[in-house]
Amino acid sequence: MGAEVTFLGSRGGGISILRSVVQRIYASRFSVIEKYDPSLFSVEDPDLKINKEKMTTIEPDVEIIRVMSDEDREKYYKVRFEIFVNEQKCSPDGEIDEHDNDPATIHLLALERSASQPIGTVRIHSYSFNSGKIGRLAVTQPFRGKGMGKLLMTAVEAYAKKEMGIEKFFLHAQEDKMGFYERNGYKVIDWNIFYEEGIPHLKMLKDSS
Repeated sequence: MGAEVTFLGSRGGGISILRSVVQRIYASRFSVIEKYDPSLFSVEDPDLKINKEKMTTIEPDVEIIRVMSDEDREKYYKVRFEIFVNEQKCSPDGEIDEHDNDPATIHLLALERSASQPIGTVRIHSYSFNSGKIGRLAVTQPFRGKGMGKLLMTAVEAYAKKEMGIEKFFLHAQEDKMGFYERNGYKVIDWNIFYEEGIPHLKMLKDSS
């Protein structure tokens, strides 16, 4: 991908729950940044190289923000409808559910910074004690196969651990995406395939406790 990712809070005038300190995460070829605070963002992942020594940046391309403003909410749902409704033929009525209306649900949006173009989404909501459920992970076609999905997963897990105390992550994986989630530390907990919007799914879990 040859770019850096910035993990930010709300960009609008609303209240930001994310830390104001810029935190950047990098895939294998990414270099690092002016400021890095490991107490605010810590990930143990061999595929994410975080260089705490080097203080330079290259090709600032992508930022991941928490959706707070109406402008960013519009971009967020544009990606979701593009992928799930237009591409995967899910019902538009079913795409917005009770978790979207729950203010406790956290929505993250990936933007190509140069054009402020929305390129990816993910959300998480509380599931039970110290656990959460991740969903609506989507990446637009031009950015697939470049590590964007992994970065979104890493960002949402890091946020949920720090701000929500979540240690166990559940999700319903589309069957053909199971390998992606396995590579990101998830395991199938129920091999009984079930269907959502006509698409086969499996229940998966990542326990970081």
